[in-house]
Amino acid sequence: MKRDHGPSVSQVSMGDADYDNLTAEEQAVIRDRWITQVETAIEQLRLDKKFAAEGRSFAELGEDGEVVVHHPVKENQAQQKPRLR
Repeated sequence: MKRDHGPSVSQVSMGDADYDNLTAEEQAVIRDRWITQVETAIEQLRLDKKFAAEGRSFAELGEDGEVVVHHPVKENQAQQKPRLR
């Protein structure tokens, strides 16, 4: 449905208009765009690789919602073969 007045989704996306003045449907479009932008930004951060390179442990939520803690592997440990006893 075309509106004769009020901000458009593109105006809000550009920061030129207020989100609160959109219809509920238009707000849903904006939220979907924001979610996509945030997910893309998080994927590009690659904090898992940064933390591993710094030797830092970190935690994240697993697929089932459980907390998964990742501990860094020291270079000499990663290169050593397991010893048989």
